[in-house]
Amino acid sequence: SSGINAEYGQQLYYGAFIVLFQIGWASTQISHLSLIPVLTVCKKKIVFLNSIRSGLTFVCGIAVYLMMWLLLHLAGSNVDSLGPGDARAFSYLSMIVIGMGLAFSLVFHVLVSESYQYIELDKSQIEDQVELQLVDQETEQWTIKGWLTFKKFYVVGLMYMFTRIAINVPQVYLPLYLTSSLS
Repeated sequence: SSGINAEYGQQLYYGAFIVLFQIGWASTQISHLSLIPVLTVCKKKIVFLNSIRSGLTFVCGIAVYLMMWLLLHLAGSNVDSLGPGDARAFSYLSMIVIGMGLAFSLVFHVLVSESYQYIELDKSQIEDQVELQLVDQETEQWTIKGWLTFKKFYVVGLMYMFTRIAINVPQVYLPLYLTSSLS
């Protein structure tokens, strides 16, 4: 009985970290997405910036797999059967990824300037531009109750959640499938 309780305790412990990570991840993604219309009003550039963002997310996932593979091979580990002896490689990978994340966050905050300006377009520019109402810093802030009663808030949240599930599930299960089918 105490073994079962310990297992539930572990699940709650790690589950809490997963929930915190997902909230932080979603907050970061939404803040990056909301910054794109501030950087440009050109439809083609918005699509380009979103494409770069999505592509680099994919590249980062592959880079993590490659770093793990390299760390396991440098440690002389048998990649076919991972065990407690490989904990050091996973720790190194965690430190490398966190360090790179902090470095790129610093680069992002230093190099990307966020300026709210009203942009006036003449009629020749309008057909290639996105209709935006740029908000200045004196705009009224929404309350929590206002957000919770806004129907589109839930629609966007559900769309984002299902999109993340569609991306994350294959990302988690593809390596497991490849490992079991190639061995």
